[in-house]
Amino acid sequence: DSKDVNCCAVESPYARSTGRGAADRMAKHLGGKGECVAFYELGLEASEKRMNGVDYQCQEKYPKMKLVNRLNAGGDTQTAAAAAAAAIQANPNLRGIVTPSGVSAVGAATAIREAGKTGQIHVVGWDRDVALLDGIKAGDIAGSIIQNTYNMGYWSMMIMYNKKHNLQPATLPMFIDVGYDMCTIENVDSHY
Repeated sequence: DSKDVNCCAVESPYARSTGRGAADRMAKHLGGKGECVAFYELGLEASEKRMNGVDYQCQEKYPKMKLVNRLNAGGDTQTAAAAAAAAIQANPNLRGIVTPSGVSAVGAATAIREAGKTGQIHVVGWDRDVALLDGIKAGDIAGSIIQNTYNMGYWSMMIMYNKKHNLQPATLPMFIDVGYDMCTIENVDSHY
C-alpha cells in the first residue's frame, strides 16, 4: 500500500560536494593553478553533479585552475584512455584530469603513462576497485573519492528492518549522509 512507503536516500554527500573535494585534491597537486579536463559519463546524473561540483570549486576557490574541457569517459577504461589521450594532445599545458569513476581514472592514468607524462598530469577519480587502488599506490593516480559503502549498506538495512517491524519513526529524513574519504597514497592500504 503506497501510503506506507517512505523514501529515503542513503548515499555519500551530495555529488556536488564530493566534486568540491575532488577539486581540492587536484588543487593540492597543482598548487591551485593549471589546466584541467573533467570527464563525465553520459547518462549518469551523479557524474554530471560531481563534475559540476569540480567546476564550482574551481571557479570559487581556485580561479587559476581552469577546466578547459569536459569529455565523455564512456564508462569504460578504453574509452576513458582514448578521451584522455585526445585531451593530452589537444591541451599541451594540461596538468590534471578529474574523472567520475574508478574505471575512467584508470583509463586516464593509462593514457598519461603512454604519453610519458606521469607526474606531470595528475588524475583524481571516484570509487574503490583494485585497479584504481593499485594506480594510487603506484603513484599514477593522485586520489579517489571513496564513498562509505559500509554505512550505505548498514543504514539501508536498518531502515528496511525498522520498517518491517514498525520500529521506524513516522517520517524518515530524505537523505542520510554516510560520508566519504579521500583515498591517497598515504592511506591507500586501508582501502583494499
